[in-house]
Amino acid sequence: MCTIGQSRTASKVFIKRCLESNPNCSIYYSGDLDVPGIQMLKGMKKKFFPAQFYAWRMDPSIYLKYVEPKSNFLSEEDLKYLKASEGGLEKEMVDFRAKVYQELFGKELKEDWFQALSETIK
Repeated sequence: MCTIGQSRTASKVFIKRCLESNPNCSIYYSGDLDVPGIQMLKGMKKKFFPAQFYAWRMDPSIYLKYVEPKSNFLSEEDLKYLKASEGGLEKEMVDFRAKVYQELFGKELKEDWFQALSETIK
């Protein structure tokens, strides 16, 4: 499921119903590698705790693959937030001082999706 941007009520209700029908349902969240993306990830994890909630392609390896000198810079306020956070992704973001948008790693997300579908069909 893709909520496109901020998570909406419809997507939250859908996730809630999935968890009601299958408490072992895993939730995978992917977003931009910027402060709003990190905040949405943390907010969704908190909202659906104790569900199995995973960050999907929101990790240092994907960040390092796509961060580049022309990437948009993080603000001083963003850096302050990230420095107070724990995690390898946040550390890399502070070190490079740049954002990476999800559109750059859409190919990997698509490949993951096709792989999951093909495994389900087998």
